[in-house]
Order: sequence, then structure tokens, then C-alpha cells
Amino acid sequence: MPEQRDIVRGLNLLGFLESGSIIISANGSSVLAIEATERRIDLELPSLTELGVNLSTLLEGGHSLRKEAGSILDAERTAKGLHGIGWKLTLSERGENIASLGYGVSRLTGYISLNPRRLKNLAELFR
Repeated sequence: MPEQRDIVRGLNLLGFLESGSIIISANGSSVLAIEATERRIDLELPSLTELGVNLSTLLEGGHSLRKEAGSILDAERTAKGLHGIGWKLTLSERGENIASLGYGVSRLTGYISLNPRRLKNLAELFR
């Protein structure tokens, strides 16, 4: 499992983005959109899984997670890191929000907001 400093180090790269946007598409669908002015990162999950990318591997920075508890802890670290630098990550499926992490999400929920109607979809992405 990555250490907190590794996650923060990776997130600090976002600080270099002050304006503009970056959009990554595959097979005609947007996979990742970074809006620097709004300090927002959007991941479209169906497109991500079509590319064979596992969400838990992405959140952990390339090392596959063995336990779902580890996935939750790593998501919490990522959310706190994003909040600390003023960025928000949104995970969506066909335009509908599944989860949000980071800045603008309530501290009471650990800076993580989940759409209860989409929890099954989110759990499948961590497998």
C-alpha cells in the first residue's frame, strides 16, 4: 500500500496546472478530463474499464489492492490529499455521478461522497 507522502507527491503535480484542460479519449469516449481552472478531474468509469484499467490499481498508483478495506483506506488518503490541494475527483458512469472525492465534499464523510444508487457499480470496479 502506498504511503501518504507518495499519494501527496503525485497529487502535487496537479498544482502545476493553472488553466486549460486535458481530455483523454479512447474508442470515441472520454476517459479522463482535467479542468485546471475549476480544479476538477472527471473519470468516466465505463470507458476506463473498457481499457482494462482497474479503479483500485489507479487509486493506489499502480499496485493492485488485495483487500477492499485497503481500497477504502486508499480512497480516503486520496480524498484528503485532493482536499488539501483544492482539487476534486468525480467518478461517473454515462454522465451520472457515482462518487466524488476531495475539495468541496463534506469533511464529515471523509471528503468522499457516494451515490447510493450506484454503489453496486462502484464495488464491481474495485474487483
